[in-house]
Amino acid sequence: VWGKRVRPIRWAATRLLVGVALGRWDTPQPQMTAFFSPAGGIASEIVSRIETARESIDLCAYYFTSEPIADALIARNAEVEVRVILDASQEASKWSVYRKLRRAGVSLRICRAFSIMHNKFMVIDGASVETGSYNYTMRAERGNAENALFLHSPTLARRYRREFEKLWRSSAAPPETSGPHQ
Repeated sequence: VWGKRVRPIRWAATRLLVGVALGRWDTPQPQMTAFFSPAGGIASEIVSRIETARESIDLCAYYFTSEPIADALIARNAEVEVRVILDASQEASKWSVYRKLRRAGVSLRICRAFSIMHNKFMVIDGASVETGSYNYTMRAERGNAENALFLHSPTLARRYRREFEKLWRSSAAPPETSGPHQ
């Protein structure tokens, strides 16, 4: 009888020790949801997540032309801290929402530290992450085969936030000009 009781305890203790050794003892499994395009509702899901942010939104975008996502960020900017890092190509792109975000007062940086800043991710409230191949564009929503993974994991969000902070420090604020095209 004693042996049958000890085995489950021994197994649990072994799992705990292995978890501690691997640094995973306090890491619960993230809650995950995947979306696919075209027409898979990625943009709507992103807007919904932005609208529920309570503290902060940090977004890195290689290409960003989606008006609905830009409008959601602008609307939340009054309530929560919104920061956006864009690839340098977005500064001159005719279709980019760069100018719109800038005019609305969203904290914005342009990344020129790399050949391209190809990241596409968003961290919400330091607890949730959206990432994948999905560019924040209507083409990605309506015409491309893309994916977006939504994860609720404070541990993973911390890693993405650290990467965001590194990119933020290596990126420049847009120049202060007030011309008609700004």
